[in-house]
Amino acid sequence: MKKNFKREKWISRISLVTIALTCQNAVYATDVLSGSTVVSSIIQQEGRTISGTVTDEQGNSIPGANILIKGTSIGTISDMNGNFEIQVPSNQNILQVSFIGYKNKEVTIGNNKRLNVQLSVQSEQLNEVVVTALGIKREKKALGYAMQEVKTDNLTENKSISLSNMLQGKVAGVQIAQSGSGMGGSTRIIMRGLNSLSGKNQPLWVIDGIPINDDSNGDADEYGGTDLASAASQINPEDIESISILKGANAAALYGSRAQSGAIIITTKKGKQGQPLQLEYNGNIQFSKVYNPYDYQNIYGQGSSGVFSTSAKGSWGPKMEGQMVDNWKNVIYGNTDYGQYALLPQDDYIKEFYDTGVQYSNTVTASAGSDKLTGRLSFTDSRNNGIVPNHSINRQYFDLNTEFKNDFLTIGAKANYMIEKTNNAPAQGSYGLMSQFITMPRGIRLSDLSTDMFKSNGQVQNWTGPAENYTNPYGMILPDNGNKNTRNRFLGQIKASLKLTSYLNLTGRVGVDWYNDQYRKYAIHQSDGSTASQYVHSETSHKDFTADLILNFNKTFGDFGVTANLGTSVENQSYEGLAGDAGTFQITDFIWMGNGDKREASESFYKKEIQSVFGNASVSWKSMLYLDVTGRNDWSSTLPKENRSYFYPSVSLSGIISEMLKMPDWIDYLKVRASWAKVGNDTDPYKLAYAYSKYGSLVNGGTILEMQLPDELPLSDLKPESTNSYVSSG
Repeated sequence: MKKNFKREKWISRISLVTIALTCQNAVYATDVLSGSTVVSSIIQQEGRTISGTVTDEQGNSIPGANILIKGTSIGTISDMNGNFEIQVPSNQNILQVSFIGYKNKEVTIGNNKRLNVQLSVQSEQLNEVVVTALGIKREKKALGYAMQEVKTDNLTENKSISLSNMLQGKVAGVQIAQSGSGMGGSTRIIMRGLNSLSGKNQPLWVIDGIPINDDSNGDADEYGGTDLASAASQINPEDIESISILKGANAAALYGSRAQSGAIIITTKKGKQGQPLQLEYNGNIQFSKVYNPYDYQNIYGQGSSGVFSTSAKGSWGPKMEGQMVDNWKNVIYGNTDYGQYALLPQDDYIKEFYDTGVQYSNTVTASAGSDKLTGRLSFTDSRNNGIVPNHSINRQYFDLNTEFKNDFLTIGAKANYMIEKTNNAPAQGSYGLMSQFITMPRGIRLSDLSTDMFKSNGQVQNWTGPAENYTNPYGMILPDNGNKNTRNRFLGQIKASLKLTSYLNLTGRVGVDWYNDQYRKYAIHQSDGSTASQYVHSETSHKDFTADLILNFNKTFGDFGVTANLGTSVENQSYEGLAGDAGTFQITDFIWMGNGDKREASESFYKKEIQSVFGNASVSWKSMLYLDVTGRNDWSSTLPKENRSYFYPSVSLSGIISEMLKMPDWIDYLKVRASWAKVGNDTDPYKLAYAYSKYGSLVNGGTILEMQLPDELPLSDLKPESTNSYVSSG
C-alpha cells in the first residue's frame, strides 16, 4: 500500500551541559490561559527576536542556562558560549533566567534587542537541606550520590493532568517520555537505563516515606488496546511541597528491590506551627490542540494500477484532478442518495476530526497551626476534556494532613481520597483512531463517513466495506461505543516519632495504598465485519501495606559527625480481579452481561510480601569529607525458600575539595565523589511452579472450558537478580 504521508524530520541540538532533551511523540500541543491572555507554544505570536548572553560574576559564559518568557511556557537555553535567541510576543516584556547553583534573575526587555544577563552564585545552596531515602533530611553537599530536588514552583509553568508529565525537562539525565495517547496516557520514566531482566525499569514512588503502587490498569501495543496512566501519575500536584529524585543505586539502596531503578521522593504540604487560619484558592485552565506531524501525499487517489476502485484499500489509483467517481456508499451499501463526486484531495483529516481540549483545575485549601498542633485540609476538582471527541477525565481529591508535636513526641496522620472517572479513552495501535486516518485514501470525504452511518443490523458502515482492520473513525466515538473506568483510591499514613535522647530517635510508620477500578467497554454499533466482543466488564482491587520501624542516631564527636539508622520493614501487596466477556449481543441496544452469546468469566489474584532489615551510617569530617555505608537484607515470598534471603550493600565517599584546599579565583566550588552499590531484586508471584490457565473452545454452538499449562518452564531454583553500580564524578 502506498504511504499517504511522509514523516517530518526533527533535529534536536544537544548541549554539553548535563541536560537531556526528550522528544515526545504526542499528537497534541498545549496552550495556557493566564488571565485573559492566551500563549501558544506551537503557533508563534507576532513579536520580536531578542538575543543575548548569560554570564557569571566573573564574565564567564554559562551554557545551558534556562531563559523563559515570564508567565508563559515559551523558553530556550543558552548555547556553549552562553548565547541565546528567543522570539518574544509583543505583549510580553520580562525574561526569567535561571541556572542550577545561581540565583534566578528577571530581566526587563524594554526597547533592547540584545541583553547581557549576569547571574550571581547562590551560595546558600551549598548548605541546602534535602529529603533523601526513608524521609531522612541531609545537607545536599554531604551526599555521595546523584540526586536532584524539584520545587513545586517549577511545576506551575506547564501544568498537566499527569504529575509524571510535569517533570519533563525538569530533571537532568532522566528520560521522561509520554505516550502518543495524549491526555490520560502512560508516561515512561527511565533513570538508570534498562537494568532489569524483568522489564520493570520504572522508579519507585514514595510519599512522605511510604512507597506507593505505580501499576497501570491498561496497556496498548501495536495491535491495539487502551493506554492508561500509571497510578503514581494521579498524585495531586497541588498537595506537593517538594520532590527529590534519587538517581543512583546508592541513593535508593535503603528502599530495597522496588527502588533498583531509582526513586522519586515526594514530601506533601502541611500546616505550619504558629500559623493563623489561612484560606487559599488556586485555579488553572488549559487548552489543547491537535498537532499533525504528517505530510500527506495529495496526488494519487484510491485504486490500483492507476484505475479508481472503491474496493481498493490503497492509493495506487489515478491522479486526483476533479474527475467524477462513484461513491463507496452507493457501490458497497446500495445507498442511491450518494451519487458520483469529484475526486480531489481532502482537507487535513486530523485537524478536522479532533476537538480543542479544555482542562480545568480548582483547589481550595485551609491550613492552620498552634505551637503543638498543625493541620491542612484541601479539595481539588479537576475536569478535563480531551482532543478526542467524547474523551474526558474528571478527578476529585480530598486531602487531610495533621501533626501533633511536643518536646519528646511527634504524631502525624495523613489521609488522601481520590475518585477518578474516565470516559472513552482512545484506542491505540493499528486499530486506533490515528491509524484509521493515516491509512485512509486522501480522496475519501469525512462527510460521507459521518452521515447515514448505520446498516440495517446496527453495524457502522465504512469506506472499505466489511473489514477487521479498518474502522469508521466516527463509529469509534459514538456515545453508544466506548469505555468507562471509575477509580476510587485511598492513601493513608500514621507516623510517630519518639525522642529518646538528644541524639537518639525512634520512628514508626504505617501506610496503605488501596485502589479499586471498575472498567466497562461496550460497542452497541460494531464496525461492519467486526467479530469483536460487544461488552467487557471487569473489576480489580490493589492494596499495598507498608510498615517500618527506624532507630536514628545523630551526634558530633569533635571534628567528626556520625549519623546512623537501623530499621526493619514489611511490605505486603495483594491484587484481586474479576472480569466478564459477553460476546455478541442477542438483543440489540441492551448492554448486559447475560445478553451475550459468550458470557465468559475469569478471575485473577496474587499476593506478595517482602520482609527486610536495613541500616546505614554516615561519617563526616569537618563537613568536608563524607563516608556513607548502607546495607539491606530482604526476604521475598516470590523466591524459593532457600533463595529468599538476599543482601545488598553500598558505599560512597565524597569530598569538597574547594573547602579543603585554596582554589583559583575561577573555581567557586569543587566536589569529587565515588560510589559502589549492589542492588537486589526478586520476581513476580507464581513463577516457581506450573500455573494452569483456562480458555474456552466453541463446540456445537456452546463453549467448553479447557485448562492448559503455560509455554514457559517454571524456574524452581530461581535466584534473586543482582545489579552492580559504579559511579565516580567531580
